[in-house]
Amino acid sequence: MQKIQIIGIREQLDTALKLLQKKKILEIHRLSEEIIEKISPAQKHDHDLELKLANLDFAIKLLSNYEKKGLFPDPIILKAKNLEAIAETFNYEEVIQLCQGHEEKLVEARNRLTAIEQEETTLVPWKNLEIHLDTPTITTHTKLILGVASKMEYEDFKAKIAKLNAKIEFETISEDPSKSYFSLIHLLSDTDQVNEVLTEFRIQETELETAEGTIKKHLKDISKEAAQLKYELEKIEKELTRLSKNLDSLKIVHDYYLWQLVRAESRDLTGETQYTFVLTGWAKKEQLKDLKNELKEKVPGVAIVEVQPAEGEAAPVELRNTGMMHMFETVTRIYGLPLPTEIDPTPLLAGFFIIYFGLCLSDSGYGFLLFAISFCALKFLKIPKASQGLLKVLMWGGLVTFVAGILLGGYFGLTPEQAPEFLTKTIIGDDGQEALGFKGQIINPVGSGAIIFLGFAFVLGIIQVLFGIAVDGLWKIKDKKYLDAALDSGLWILFLLSLLFLGATGSVEQLAAYGDLSKYLALGLTVALILTQGRKSKSIIGKFGLGVLSLYNVVGYFSDVLSYSRIMALGLGTGIIAFAMNTIAGIVTDLIPYVGFIFGIIVIILGHTLNIALSTLGAFIHSARLQYVEFFGKFMEGGGRDFKPFERECKYTHVKE
Repeated sequence: MQKIQIIGIREQLDTALKLLQKKKILEIHRLSEEIIEKISPAQKHDHDLELKLANLDFAIKLLSNYEKKGLFPDPIILKAKNLEAIAETFNYEEVIQLCQGHEEKLVEARNRLTAIEQEETTLVPWKNLEIHLDTPTITTHTKLILGVASKMEYEDFKAKIAKLNAKIEFETISEDPSKSYFSLIHLLSDTDQVNEVLTEFRIQETELETAEGTIKKHLKDISKEAAQLKYELEKIEKELTRLSKNLDSLKIVHDYYLWQLVRAESRDLTGETQYTFVLTGWAKKEQLKDLKNELKEKVPGVAIVEVQPAEGEAAPVELRNTGMMHMFETVTRIYGLPLPTEIDPTPLLAGFFIIYFGLCLSDSGYGFLLFAISFCALKFLKIPKASQGLLKVLMWGGLVTFVAGILLGGYFGLTPEQAPEFLTKTIIGDDGQEALGFKGQIINPVGSGAIIFLGFAFVLGIIQVLFGIAVDGLWKIKDKKYLDAALDSGLWILFLLSLLFLGATGSVEQLAAYGDLSKYLALGLTVALILTQGRKSKSIIGKFGLGVLSLYNVVGYFSDVLSYSRIMALGLGTGIIAFAMNTIAGIVTDLIPYVGFIFGIIVIILGHTLNIALSTLGAFIHSARLQYVEFFGKFMEGGGRDFKPFERECKYTHVKE
């Protein structure tokens, strides 16, 4: 990356920005305070574009609810010139106005329908009340009470009212399983004793909305109004369904104006004088020559000046991997980006990740399905290239899983006795007797082979840990830190290998003769580490102390290797769960007469689908974790900032040149 400044005539700024946006090779930054003090910042853009985009987003969101979508809707992929042509000719403002009008009517009608439903809920229990709704509840001498009582206490309440020494007209209007609804008319002079009974039985008094006529008539009127509102809503929704045919055009117009907004915001980062402009940013060194030539041709008088970054300013990072390595950037980016001074770990992790993924999933049937599903998705769905990385990783991971499943004897959790004949062969079992086994199987993880599988996982861990230390050493050599490479990386590799050699001489009979040699070698390298690992300390005590403490790193390295046992654990887990699903399906089939096989098939389909999903997720996560924690930490700090060039940003479409 190279930091540059582009200087030109003020009238050419828009032309220069359009070209830079099209080329996607410059990350524009705000000018430094030092430059701003000498020139004026560019005039801020108005908010007209933001308003247009907000209106377009509103219309798109509204119409998306009425769009007739297929199972796999096609993305909008078109050339930039075609997008511009559609955006400049489509009358989007008319569609937005229609959407705003319809949405306003929708909200109004739905709110009124909700109010009617609430009103009906309140009035239905009182529909047998003959009193008109506009009848006053209090007259000169009487008061009308509409009350709701608990069904359990209603008879006691009526009896208590009847015993009052008062003139009262009482009527039960309706009842439901929990409540009783009544009307009560009493003289105002009897208010106190009536209220005392109402309070005793916790009676809820109801006030009905004022309207003309009886409750039955009002319910009929609002029912007609609700039917009319539903008819109007249906008409509006049909119109919105018709308008949804414009969705693609609205999305194209949205992205067209989004380009302009991005360009306007980038212009805010530039500076201007009366006659000139200046902007600054980062570009890839390899593209500078082409950029200079094109700017010179399209925007005469513009100059590109290479400048030094400010103190402490870090360059952005872009990963550059081609072919199959490119898809593994998906894995790297989950962790983050390396610093500009660090190596890109993508090609280093690719082989390890895909092998670990296959061993963790470990079932040929699952691997084949994963490969087939991912392949079909890439082949038949119009997925933009930028979004295909994860699917490609899963596709090739499925293929590796297929091979790993053959080596481990994994076929949908089937035992050799349950598997088709073409998959099996006669072998000599652990007990020396003939048994049925899978063709091509090298390790049987269910039997004694589980220990072999675990040992194989540890071997992979040792190889990757040592490889990570070696990468660190090679990168130091590239930076001409030869002493650090030899003492901090090379010496540790030799020391760890010596410990492995020492362990091997004690456990492998053929190597026992080399026991003394391995001890002296390990002891000598231990002394070498003590004498060299604290060399950067200023005091002798500090040098010796840090050297001794450095030996503790051995614990960390072997702890890292132990983490690779998760490969064996996940590999066994996939097969065990698959076998359990088959067993459950068999039990269900036998227990339920006649239709048991149907339920068995359902168990098989749902069980294996869930197992594939969870096992694939686990294989991906744990294989990635081994890279991020056990591998990256040996040579990479991370924390780089992604290179984000000024470009035609798109929310709904995918543009190809």
